[in-house]
Amino acid sequence: MIKILKKSYFFLIFIVILTFFIYLPTITNFPEGDDFLFLWHIQVPVNFFQVPFTNWDQPMAGRYGYGQAWYGLILYRIFGLEPYVFNFFGIILKIIALISVYVFTKKFTKNDKVASLSALVFALISSGIHGVISFCLQFALLFLANFLVSSSLLLEGFK
Repeated sequence: MIKILKKSYFFLIFIVILTFFIYLPTITNFPEGDDFLFLWHIQVPVNFFQVPFTNWDQPMAGRYGYGQAWYGLILYRIFGLEPYVFNFFGIILKIIALISVYVFTKKFTKNDKVASLSALVFALISSGIHGVISFCLQFALLFLANFLVSSSLLLEGFK
């Protein structure tokens, strides 16, 4: 077990906990900007196989992608229109993206210190508070995590 928990992972765990507590006060924030339109559209009853506001014959045509639409729709169907839930998942997505930044940087540079510093900078600076609390922007964090994990796997394949 000791071999698994290297010194660099302790710093990463510290950054994750720090990030959670930095963004925790945003959990009580109310939706803003495009969020109202997004939340209004996911309430529209739809066929399970038809994702809302992605068909070109609908008023929000092309505004949101399938992944973002399903993300919002699943959260809404399970938890309803509870801003705390959307904000909590925004924090979780920020942490997932943060870990992805660490993993990618460590694979790319092979340097624990650079990876830890990159994760810390991402946690404290990137996208600010708005990228976590805006429901419409939360999906960008998931997109980033997906890109970085895919890139890490690609780098692993080139070894």
